[in-house]
Amino acid sequence: MWNEWTDQEKAAQLSICLRGNAQRVLSELTKSELSDYNKLRSALTQRFCPPERETAFRCEFRTRRRSRDESAAEYGYSLKRLASHAYPQIPMSMPIQQTLANFTQGQQSDFNQGNNTRPRENKIPICYTCQKEGHISRNCPEAPYRRQDNNNYNRNRRANNQRQPQNTHSDDLK
Repeated sequence: MWNEWTDQEKAAQLSICLRGNAQRVLSELTKSELSDYNKLRSALTQRFCPPERETAFRCEFRTRRRSRDESAAEYGYSLKRLASHAYPQIPMSMPIQQTLANFTQGQQSDFNQGNNTRPRENKIPICYTCQKEGHISRNCPEAPYRRQDNNNYNRNRRANNQRQPQNTHSDDLK
């Protein structure tokens, strides 16, 4: 240690610095526990960071996603804070890889949100008319008539149908 304090001196310095709820924890300890740094530290850890809470922080850390109104800096800071609570025994430099992985995974963009379906396979079209690859029936070069010719064909057909009287009575057919 850089200051070479004994465990008893560390416990005394820690006790002096505590405020609020942390100071109330001291009232629950015996005199011998107050002078033992490891026991004092253990009591504070149990009170303010129990193992169940670490588990909850880990779960939140793994599932945290960036909200639409949150900046990348705010999101990164939030992940860093969650990582320090989720893994308190590990130095802050260690969970940085996991934090970065969560950061990139949790980033939301309009592009990523748009389409969750798998990309379709680009199939080569097969013509229904000639059964050849590379085009579809309406664009078939071997079709009896092309699309533009088809429009003329339909127009002429309609005109012919209007000129010819239709026999719908069975008497007329005899």
